[in-house]
Amino acid sequence: MLIATVEQMRVLEKKASDLGHTYEKMMELAGTGIADFIDARFYSEFEEDSDRTILGLIGNGNNGGDALIALKILQSRGWTTRAYLVKDRAENDPLVSAYQEAGGNVEKQSGDTKYATLKKWCSTTQFILDGILGTGARLPMDDTIHGTLKTVGKYESGTVILAVDCPSGIDCSTGETSPDVLHSDYTLCMAAVKTGLLTFPAFEYCGNLVNISIGFEKSLPGWENGLHEIITPIKVASLLPRRPLDAHKGTFGTAMIVAGSINYTGAVLLSSEAAYRSGAGLVRAAIPGMIHTAIAGQIPEVTWLLLPHEAGVIDESAVDVLRKNLNKVTAMLIGPGLETEETTRHFIRRLFSRQGTKGTSGDIGFVPSTTGETKAPTSLSFPPLVIDADALRILADIQDWWKLLPANSILTPHPGEMAALTGLSIKEIQERRLDLALLFARQWNQIVILKGALTVIATPEGHAYLSTCANPSLARAGSGDLLAGLITGFLAQGVKPVAAAQLGVWIHGYCGDLAAEDVDAAAILPSDLVIQIPASIGLLRELAG
Repeated sequence: MLIATVEQMRVLEKKASDLGHTYEKMMELAGTGIADFIDARFYSEFEEDSDRTILGLIGNGNNGGDALIALKILQSRGWTTRAYLVKDRAENDPLVSAYQEAGGNVEKQSGDTKYATLKKWCSTTQFILDGILGTGARLPMDDTIHGTLKTVGKYESGTVILAVDCPSGIDCSTGETSPDVLHSDYTLCMAAVKTGLLTFPAFEYCGNLVNISIGFEKSLPGWENGLHEIITPIKVASLLPRRPLDAHKGTFGTAMIVAGSINYTGAVLLSSEAAYRSGAGLVRAAIPGMIHTAIAGQIPEVTWLLLPHEAGVIDESAVDVLRKNLNKVTAMLIGPGLETEETTRHFIRRLFSRQGTKGTSGDIGFVPSTTGETKAPTSLSFPPLVIDADALRILADIQDWWKLLPANSILTPHPGEMAALTGLSIKEIQERRLDLALLFARQWNQIVILKGALTVIATPEGHAYLSTCANPSLARAGSGDLLAGLITGFLAQGVKPVAAAQLGVWIHGYCGDLAAEDVDAAAILPSDLVIQIPASIGLLRELAG
């Protein structure tokens, strides 16, 4: 499912029209798609004819036209339909006439004193189709629309509400909402989801997002170029790595998890188990040696690399140990639970700096001789990287830190960490999540996963993938460790970084959805999410066929 700005859609529609795919044809396809969706989704669920009653709220623009066409088709298929013209349409409007000729019932708001007819119709309908305002509408709404939505809002409970392209009263560019917006169960998006719907507070009113084709696919080859994407299970299922029958553990790679400290042992366990459950063949946790006894028995599948430590955190000299143990590692995660003590800061600085041993300079891996002469540089070749949590905060204090990382490493900041990396406030980050994730992914030449409700994956090439998950069960310390481990596990199996990011983000969100089916979101722990990974991957396997 694609994402477009309001302006992008205007341009695409005009191009299609200029090539002969007229606005009238687009409207006909939109209305037909709406009717087909409603009929397919609900006809068998509402077996009695009296239950298949739908009220259309009709504006004077294209959304109102889409809704009228849908009502006409549903009327012909046995539905009881009514059209309430919130705004008068042109005299002798052919869409109104065609609907009436099909047996549809029309009432104009301009002749409905105190909304008497609207109240009567709302009290006897099972479905409401909101086609008042389109994606180009701006706030505030006028009194007529305000009064109509306020009246209909009293009948929301128990009624299925479907919005045409966007719920009326939402600015589809900014996500701003009117107080009277109806809470839609489905938003039927024409060709692409508009960017403003994927922001808060607008997203809270959209319900399930459904794509309706208006024929761009045939009229404009490559029309989707430059548009961003919503992460969908069908798309993600195609990214899963294969599991051949003759595989061995080496087939699925080795994930190295550099994590943990005396105060954050759980981060190691969560990220390591998530990496294993993603399908990695071997997970090796590189941890401060002193915490090994406390956690080793809790996850017997993990192998351990014990690092030098100081007061319970990784010591700078751990770089030397790590360097000697990367030969078979196919992906590495750095950051969960490291803390930001001075010795750990030195560890991160030295790991990514252009010096291999303390006090030297040159390429990564540059080793001085004991006589003061230097050997030829031997660059440390990192496997695909995921950098998370405390490692991000430490990097944020290093000038031009992104130049020290391999290109297309995966960074997984939450808004606070993104603020530290960019120098912007959390408020600024949250107000411009998509734009800023794209901006800094390009600037840093890294893949940025800006976590939070509606997680954004941004690539250096300027493409973005958005999750539609907004589940408070994920708002818990340790949830990010699980996500980072998932992504690292997929990288270890040879999945490309952008695909691994999409897999991790979708599975992480779906684990939250599954856990919330049986337990209140407030009571869900990250360890409850880990055990949902098999079911989440199992669903993707089924979809992949």
